[in-house]
This record gives sequence, structure tokens and C-alpha cells, in this order.
Amino acid sequence: MHSQKRIRVAFDMTLLQDRPGGSAVYATALAAALRKRADIDLQMLAAERGGAFEMARWMASGASRRVGQLGADVLHAPAFIAPINSPIPLVITVHDLSLSRMPSGHPLEWRLFYRLVLPRLVRRAAAVITPTEATRRDVIEAFGIPPERVFVTPYGVDEHFVASTLRDRSTSPAAPRIVFPGPPIGRKNLDLVLRVMASAPEGSALSTAELEITGAAEADYPTYRAQIAETHLADRVRWRGRLPTEDLP
Repeated sequence: MHSQKRIRVAFDMTLLQDRPGGSAVYATALAAALRKRADIDLQMLAAERGGAFEMARWMASGASRRVGQLGADVLHAPAFIAPINSPIPLVITVHDLSLSRMPSGHPLEWRLFYRLVLPRLVRRAAAVITPTEATRRDVIEAFGIPPERVFVTPYGVDEHFVASTLRDRSTSPAAPRIVFPGPPIGRKNLDLVLRVMASAPEGSALSTAELEITGAAEADYPTYRAQIAETHLADRVRWRGRLPTEDLP
């Protein structure tokens, strides 16, 4: 009986190691799931240092050289950073197009990267992964790539969320709790959440709901602090700072 051929996948974690953001959570969870597969040999790689110059050098030559050393069959870039000229088929995940749709929430170097580099990476990729059909359509339209090379793979739910115990509201009818994970930068729409809470009909569940912001400190966002005060939501909003992932359930 022939043994199953294993595909060697190079997985680029550049700028994602030990970071709390959504792209890092996605990449870390995906890598853990791929390691469990019998048909995949996962090989991790990443640029050794940060900074715009080091990232440019990594994409120009360092990543390709490292991929060659690993002898991989395919390279997956789960968050934009990838060799400009990959020696093997490239799969790249594009989470959204906020760099062009809402550029104010991103530093200049990332806006330049989106305009000058990302189109080239996406057009050369053997396959592009998006989390939603809406982003798939955006990618096809923005970069002019064939639809058959863009695949929707929805985000999963980590096991520790599924395993958490639900509250029994029949014995403890506490106010509903809304969790807003991540920093409330413009594209996250915290202002919309606050407006909806403030305008909820009296007696509705939303009129008593409490909001927990788990990715930032109040002092860092004075505009939202003022909006919360003006809409009389101060007693229903709590800023929790950066919570460890294991505390989110």
C-alpha cells in the first residue's frame, strides 16, 4: 500500500508573530489546524527583523531564498507579506480592501504597499483566499484577476469559544452583553454601535445592553469617550484594555 504524499507548505508569519490583531489570530489558528493534517508538512518562515527596509528586502529576495531552502511545494501568505517573485505557487489571503477604502486607519507605508506592491502579488498568485463573497467581488474588481482564482473560505470559530459555557438567562437575567473586540479605529464602526445603543426603544433588550470594548484603553480614544458621555452611555460601556485571547469567551 502506497503512503499518502505529503504536500510541503511554506507558511509566512512575517509581522504576525506574537501580535494580537485579527490577521495574526487567523494565521495562528490556521497553522495549528494545518499541522493536524496527515497530508501536509507545514514549514514556518518569517522575516527576522521589522521595519520598512527589512520588509522590502525580505519580499525582494529573503523570502524566496528561504522558500528554496525549505523545498516547499506551495507558499501561503496569510496576511499580504509575500515574495514579489515566488519560486513556487503562491496562495495569498486578502482579508479586506480597507487599505484603499478607508486609508486613514493605516500608516503611509502600508498605503504605499497597497498601491504599488499588493496588486502585483495578487495578480501573480496561483490562488487568492478571501473570507467573504463581498471581499471576493472587491478583489476581482480591484485587481482584475480571473474569478476562478479567488476562493471564499469563511473564518472559523476557535474551539475555546465553542467549548465555553453559556449563561443560563432563566436564573440570572442579566443585561445582554455586547463584546467589541479590537481597537475602535474608524473602519470598525464603533460609532454606529454607540448610536444604535443610544437610540434603542425603551424596554427593548438593546436599551439595557452593556458594551465591553476589549482591544483598547479609554484614554487612547478621547473622541469616543466624548461620544459615550454625550449619548449617556457611560454607565453601560466598559473599556477592558487588551484582553488575552483565552479571556474572550
